[in-house]
Amino acid sequence: MTPKQKIILFITVLIATLFVVRIFLFTLPFSNLNLGPYNIHHLFLGAFLLVIAVVFLNLGISNKPIIVLTGVASALVIDEIIYLIATDGSDLAYLTPVSFWGAVTLTLVVLLTCRAVYRLKTLIKK
Repeated sequence: MTPKQKIILFITVLIATLFVVRIFLFTLPFSNLNLGPYNIHHLFLGAFLLVIAVVFLNLGISNKPIIVLTGVASALVIDEIIYLIATDGSDLAYLTPVSFWGAVTLTLVVLLTCRAVYRLKTLIKK
């Protein structure tokens, strides 16, 4: 895969995952991932998956499955950052505008960063 194809795949998977997560949370706001008495936010699942992806990336492995993994994991993290900082952390807080627009804003920051780094990389090659 070319760098352009990788970044397009990453962005596509990130946006699709955010869309699916938000639709899921909108339709089932009281669904939680519980392990025993512990409520596991999808931020932590995303962070764990990113650590796994970084191991592969550090070994030079950046194939489609790893790019997809980074997109999914990044979306899970992005979706919860503002939610956990700026809301009370309740199930219904996912449905608040601050949670939604926080995720949108952070996604735009990531997209702009992808674009800037890709452009910088292409300029350095010339």
